[in-house]
Amino acid sequence: MKTIAVYTLRQTLRSKSMIAGLGVSLLYLAALPLFSATGGGTVTVGSAGQGTTAAAQFLGYALGGLNLIGMFMALFLTLGSIHTDIENGTMAMIITKPLSRARIITGRWAGYAALMTGYVLIIGLVLWLAVVLGTGEPFLGYIPALALVCLNVTTMMTLTFAVSVFLPAAANAVLVFLVFIATTNLSLINVAGAAAGETAETIIGNLFRLMLPVGVVGDQLHSLVVNSPGQTPAFLVPGNLFVAYEVIYIAALLQLGVRAFKRKDLK
Repeated sequence: MKTIAVYTLRQTLRSKSMIAGLGVSLLYLAALPLFSATGGGTVTVGSAGQGTTAAAQFLGYALGGLNLIGMFMALFLTLGSIHTDIENGTMAMIITKPLSRARIITGRWAGYAALMTGYVLIIGLVLWLAVVLGTGEPFLGYIPALALVCLNVTTMMTLTFAVSVFLPAAANAVLVFLVFIATTNLSLINVAGAAAGETAETIIGNLFRLMLPVGVVGDQLHSLVVNSPGQTPAFLVPGNLFVAYEVIYIAALLQLGVRAFKRKDLK
């Protein structure tokens, strides 16, 4: 499994999608220090050093952008991963080695997960250190918030990776995009449940979000970052079952991909 994971990591690092994603990330990092959107206007790096509130808002804006870029990078990197390998014959060569199909899928997933988690952590920690050094405040709530971003990116990656066992890249992109819009667009969810009453609307909204829980976890990013220094981050408060649900969701998708691949005809 380790060999497959390392192979996946190296293969993806050389891919055009990864190079393009890194280019977008560099542009994002270059533009981010210049401004961040807040309720009171624009906060520059200079003004972030004048108060913990402005700095926290800056970090919240940075995390939101990193969350979105990371999820879309994960999507494009894994859209056709398994299906393409089957079509071009790469998978048929790998399957001849003394490796079970379950280990191949798990190894491929581990390679992508390590790559995307490392990507998010490196950029996120660079942003955090820049603000901490500039303000002198630790912003400890940022660390669990960054962990949530890693979880979200891994969830999106696992979804597209598992679907790639069934569908080619184009069909995979359409399906995942429709699921993402349906489960994160509050207006769409409200319209779907408004006619059925307030209780039914809440139930329908929760069911939509359960289909792809990245929106629920993403909503918590702001509250995690804006905690005053010394306060317990909201992430650590007992009862946050949705985080646990997202971990189970990832495990279930991976298991689905493994089972489907075991029955896949590779000829």
